[in-house]
Amino acid sequence: MPLRITEFKKFLIKQTTGDLIHSYRPLPQQQIILRSRVDTVNNFYFRNWHFEIIPITWKKTTKSYKIKLRISKTFGDGNELEESIGSFLIQGYLKGKGKHLDFHGYATKTFYDKKTNPVATFSVGKPEKGKRPKVGRRDRLGPEKERFQY
Repeated sequence: MPLRITEFKKFLIKQTTGDLIHSYRPLPQQQIILRSRVDTVNNFYFRNWHFEIIPITWKKTTKSYKIKLRISKTFGDGNELEESIGSFLIQGYLKGKGKHLDFHGYATKTFYDKKTNPVATFSVGKPEKGKRPKVGRRDRLGPEKERFQY
């Protein structure tokens, strides 16, 4: 399944009045292809990221497939330390013959730090042709509004 990563970098902009403005801008998008087994937990390491694919449901008759993608950021010499960024569910179906199946489904999520600054956006799969991906209510509200709703 294709995975696209867009990381954000912090920029400090000094205005003519001497004020500093903190701005987060996206870095160029990176893409990797994750090849995994359907029925087991799979671990992948890419640069300073650790991805864990956990199968939730797999129906062989309809080939529907639901997974949980857990994401961690690695630090230190040799990437010994990990900080959990978050996880999200991806639902789709598998298409193909034999042991080689392609995942068809789409999910995207932006993760934020404790100060509501963007860390990275992860997109899994490809949206179907002619269909625009749906943006949920939480995505429209932004991180600062979703956290304080009761």
